[in-house]
Amino acid sequence: MSSKRRDRRGRGIRGPLSWPNRWTDEPMPVPRPPLRGELFEQAVSESVRFLQHHSDVMTGLVVGVEEVPPP
Repeated sequence: MSSKRRDRRGRGIRGPLSWPNRWTDEPMPVPRPPLRGELFEQAVSESVRFLQHHSDVMTGLVVGVEEVPPP
């Protein structure tokens, strides 16, 4: 195993996570997991979509999301 890819001292893998592609000779970007705010926004959007299908029951419901500065 290459020394630069070894998990030294529990800090995680080192080196590129993907090989260069054959057309650009650059590694493909690895998708990052969504941030907490993005996950929350997605959950709220899905919930609102669900509630829109039951609009007769949820009349007068107003949903709002505001950004809060980090602590």
